[in-house]
Amino acid sequence: MIVANEDRRQEGSSSRGDIDRTALGALINIAGRQRMLSHRAVMFLALSQMPDGQADDLLVSAGEALASFEAGVRLLLHGDPEQAIPPLFSDRVRALLSGRIEGHGRGAEVLASFGARGAACLQRLKAGEGSCGGEIRALADLAGAVLLPLLNGIVAAFEQDLAEALRAEAERAADIRLVMTGALDDIEQTATRIRLIAFNALIEAARAGDSGRAFSVIAEEIKNLGAQTREESAKMQAAMARLFAA
Repeated sequence: MIVANEDRRQEGSSSRGDIDRTALGALINIAGRQRMLSHRAVMFLALSQMPDGQADDLLVSAGEALASFEAGVRLLLHGDPEQAIPPLFSDRVRALLSGRIEGHGRGAEVLASFGARGAACLQRLKAGEGSCGGEIRALADLAGAVLLPLLNGIVAAFEQDLAEALRAEAERAADIRLVMTGALDDIEQTATRIRLIAFNALIEAARAGDSGRAFSVIAEEIKNLGAQTREESAKMQAAMARLFAA
């Protein structure tokens, strides 16, 4: 049973939409893989005790699984700038790792304890210092009854964070589209007014006869400007349609 930490932050963060989606996807995969690695390590440790002459190879496999598990724990807790994974930033996951698991301590301590105990058992077996059978059974119980629910909770928490990030991104995209649509409407209205001004100016130039020729040239330029404005507006609308359709 996981007891929530008393200073747990309110679920969800105002910066959730700023969390990198790629990092969240990687963390979901890492946390999910941790479930397999913990069981894999215990399985190889247990099989190494079978009298079939393959103990050395099995202990190597157990060591690889434990090393990968511990590397995954470091990524979850501290991130990795080379992989663009920031240090622990999820309020939900932080709460799970700082919350107490009845009879076992805090979540982060449980993760670290499994790796340390597994490594100690592995070293004893490599050195031939006993069967380590009782510790292997304890590690199996820890992996199945404690680590599995904890890691399932971490995966679910990161998935919630990702869902919120995607939702926030969609909301920002909708806001941007609204602003762009309003701007294009303003441009279209301006182009329409320019066209009307040019049309009226041409009429007045025609009424003025020869004395209105210079005015007529200016009116024609205004008319062309309006046409160019409408063309640019159409291009922007097409570009926006492609952008939001992608």
